[in-house]
Amino acid sequence: MNKVIIQVLVVLSVTLLSVSGAKQCYQCASAGDADCADKFKPRDSWKMDVSDNDSCMKTKTGGLVTRTGTPLCIAVKGVSWCCSGNLCNTASVVSPQMLMKCIGLLLVFLTIRRY
Repeated sequence: MNKVIIQVLVVLSVTLLSVSGAKQCYQCASAGDADCADKFKPRDSWKMDVSDNDSCMKTKTGGLVTRTGTPLCIAVKGVSWCCSGNLCNTASVVSPQMLMKCIGLLLVFLTIRRY
């Protein structure tokens, strides 16, 4: 039983560490830097602090990509995407934070199911 408690604590610690700290979004435009385009190559200088209630947004118009944080985000199919995780407006559909949360929940479920 001690093993189960240790596993649950490790999973919870990893999950909490992945979401701690200030919320950030990437802010850049492919018109000024090609690294901001769909083949995204993130830079630390593009990280901006946003409110916990703000969304991160990626828009694509005429082949140009813009990423930013905004208090109001409206998703339009094929044009703009909204997300609420930390640094979630990358090129990938699943953010690393979301992946860590899913793995953590799966491990907790499997551990509990064994006992």
